[in-house]
Amino acid sequence: MVKYLAFALILFSITSSNGQSSTWTIGVKPGIGLGGINSTIQEDNETSNKYRHSVNLSAGIRVNYRISKYLSVNLDGEWQRIRDRRTRVSEVTGLVDGLGPFIFTTNFRNSFQRLQIPLALHFCPFPEKSNVYIINGIMPSLIINGKIVFKTSNTRSTGITDSGKLNADFDIPANKGIERGLIYFAGFGIPLAKRFSVELIYQFNKPIQYSTFDPGNTFVLVPVYPIRANQGFMFSVITRL
Repeated sequence: MVKYLAFALILFSITSSNGQSSTWTIGVKPGIGLGGINSTIQEDNETSNKYRHSVNLSAGIRVNYRISKYLSVNLDGEWQRIRDRRTRVSEVTGLVDGLGPFIFTTNFRNSFQRLQIPLALHFCPFPEKSNVYIINGIMPSLIINGKIVFKTSNTRSTGITDSGKLNADFDIPANKGIERGLIYFAGFGIPLAKRFSVELIYQFNKPIQYSTFDPGNTFVLVPVYPIRANQGFMFSVITRL
C-alpha cells in the first residue's frame, strides 16, 4: 500500500506540472477474462492438483488524465468476479485388502467477488505511426465475499460420495488479511474510434492461501487451500462518455 501511495503521489506531481496541456475524460469499462492457470502440480507421491481456467467478469468506471501525446494516467473503480477450478486426486496407499486402488477425486469451483482500484500509466511510444499503447499499473483489491463448491468421488463407490458449498470466511485467524491484495498488471490497448478502445492485460498475483476452518486453541495444523483465481487475463472495452 505504501508503494501504491508513493506511485500516486509521483503521478499527481507529473500531472500537476503539465496541467495546461492535459485533458480529462470519463468512461465505463466492462470486461471478461480467464482466471487461474492451466497446470498440474504434484503435491506429493499420492496427491496431485490440476488447476484450470474459469471465466472472470468485471465492470467499472474510468477517469483518464492525458499528460501528453505519449503518456496518460488512469484511475479506475471496479467490481470483479474471479473464478477458477481445481481437481484434487489423492490415492490411499499401503492397502492389502485386494480390492484395487483406492483413489479420491475432489472437484472444486472457487468464486469470489472483489472491489479494486487500478492505477495505470498508458504509454504510446509512436503516436505518429500507431495509437497502440502499453499499460503498466498496480491495483489494490479487497475480496468482499466468496464461495467454494466441491464434489468428491472415489474408485470404490458409485457416484458422488460428498459435496457441499462453503462461504469464504476471512474472520478466522488463519485467513486474516488474505482478502486484501496489491496486484501488478501489464498489457496493451488499441483505440478503435474516437470514443472506444479495447485493452488486454494480465493480472500478476500470488495464490490465495485459504484455510477452510479454525482449529481454535489446539495444535492442529490447518491445511492450506491454494486458490489461483486472482491471476489471469482480462479483456476490457472502454467507452468514453
